[in-house]
Amino acid sequence: MPALRSLMPFGRRLFGGVLALTLGVSALGVGVVTWALRAGLREQVLAREGDTLAAVASMQIANEAARLREIGLTNAPGEVLVAVLKAAPYRGVVGIRVFDERVEFSAAVPWAWSDESPAERVVAALKRGHSVSHLISGEILGDVLASAQLPPRSAVALEVWAPLRRPTNELVGFAQFLLDGASVAAELEALDGRLIVLALLAWASVAVEIGRAHV
Repeated sequence: MPALRSLMPFGRRLFGGVLALTLGVSALGVGVVTWALRAGLREQVLAREGDTLAAVASMQIANEAARLREIGLTNAPGEVLVAVLKAAPYRGVVGIRVFDERVEFSAAVPWAWSDESPAERVVAALKRGHSVSHLISGEILGDVLASAQLPPRSAVALEVWAPLRRPTNELVGFAQFLLDGASVAAELEALDGRLIVLALLAWASVAVEIGRAHV
């Protein structure tokens, strides 16, 4: 009996260690799944913005082509540029840069803040027909954003690169759109909050089940 009593503290410590390890592993698992879900959902939100702007640009190119056909012109010089610049009033767009199919700078509004070409990985994605979107610091584009008289809360900008295609699906260039990113940033922040709550609830549920199993 004395020997058995001496083993009891060790058994309790072992049980506590196993329980803590199990809870830790479950927390890690929930965290990994939540992080992967977060990355996927953020990518979907940003892709939505990019795909929407790409669709608007394509619509404007198609409309401009139809307008020119009415007066007997096809593939007129500057046709794509004029069409894309018409997207400037859409959804808070504050800046646009347009590049031709050779990735050479063509024009910009409200003014050419840079003639630097997009990164190679961005060009590769655009040539595959995919838009590329991400949030960047509004300070980097302070002059462009200030020219649009955005509210002080706009600490971030949404940058969207979109492929430009004629109605025949011919790739004729690329466009960079700069937008006020406050609404998208707020949406992503709210998404993070919901995911944290869901992760905590999931872990708490697992912890309760583990506790019951070890009672």
